[in-house]
Amino acid sequence: MTVRVRSIKRKDRAAVREVFQDAAFSNIWPSYLIYLRKRYFHICMAFCVTVTFIITKNPMKMLMAIGVCLAALFILQIIGVLYYLYGGQHLSDMKDVVNTYFSDPDCHFWVIETKMRNRFGMEHDEVVGTI
Repeated sequence: MTVRVRSIKRKDRAAVREVFQDAAFSNIWPSYLIYLRKRYFHICMAFCVTVTFIITKNPMKMLMAIGVCLAALFILQIIGVLYYLYGGQHLSDMKDVVNTYFSDPDCHFWVIETKMRNRFGMEHDEVVGTI
């Protein structure tokens, strides 16, 4: 497989966006597992479970509170990724790569491209990463 690093072109914009999307979505599960090990998540879960048990006095509802906490964390991970990709100004530099990266001589934006074959065996160049 041949890999080539080159400067970004205007036609690469959609492919670069897709690379960022794939990277962001592929990190949901690993970051979820990292958050499960964080001390503040343990404290929040213990608080929710304790309050649930004090209010309801029902051990089954206490177990349900654990499930709700775990599900809420996963949903917050997904919301965070969606906000990163489509919401705020985090990717505002991607809207105008030329002015953001090429106006300053110390900045640049490269794409990593490789030859790929489609299902008909035809070769084409595809952006697979960014630098």
